[in-house]
Parts: sequence; structure tokens; C-alpha cells
Amino acid sequence: MKINQRFIVKLALGFVAMGGLLILVGFAMSGFSWDAYATDRHAWYRTFNVSSSHHEFGVMLDEDTAVQEATEESAEKAEESRELAAEKEEEAAEAMSDLEETLAELRSEAQELQGVDAKKAAEVEALIKELEAALKN
Repeated sequence: MKINQRFIVKLALGFVAMGGLLILVGFAMSGFSWDAYATDRHAWYRTFNVSSSHHEFGVMLDEDTAVQEATEESAEKAEESRELAAEKEEEAAEAMSDLEETLAELRSEAQELQGVDAKKAAEVEALIKELEAALKN
């Protein structure tokens, strides 16, 4: 089978044209926005420093960048855990204040029931003791 040189040139130009068309379609799908292609700062290509002065093949592991990224990541995680702990503490304080309000309401109800119904007053007193025990824990 004889391969024509014009065919190879046409095939190569066809692939170039198809690549350009794919680029245009992809850019159109992004809404014609360069910001849609913002890269993650922890991307794989930041792990290696491509510089021919460091190594004969031009690729060398950049330890300083890896250490800096690990430090930043651990600082971010520590900040997230502090925020989460503060939220949990706030929720616990709200729950405690709700329990204290309920306890105050039960105490006032128990005082009202003292003279009216002794049985219900005893039940309310038992609930008060349970709530007080829960508040201590």
C-alpha cells in the first residue's frame, strides 16, 4: 500500500482542526470564562519542580513546597476543628439554657400544684430531680 504525502499532511491538518474545534467547544461550555479553569493549589503538578538546572532530566521533587503545603493544610484543619468545637460548645450552652428554663418552669408548676394535687406535685418534683442530675452531668 502506497501512502501519499498529501494524505498525511491533510490528516495532520484535520487533527489540528479537530483539536481547535474541541478547544472552542470546551471554552463555550465554560461560559467563555477563563475563571472556570482556575486550578487547585494542591494540584499534582506542584509536587515536582521542572527545572533543568537541578537534574539531568529536569524533574526534581520540591520538598520545600511539599512541606509548606502540608503545613498550610494542617493549619486549615486545625482552624476548622476550632470552629467546629466552638459551634459544639455554643450548641451545648443553648441546650443547657433550655434545660434551665424547663427546670424553672417545672419548679413554678410544682409550687402551684403543692396545694392542689399532691400526687402531681410529687411527679413534678421527681422530674425536677432528674433534670438537676442531668444538668450536673
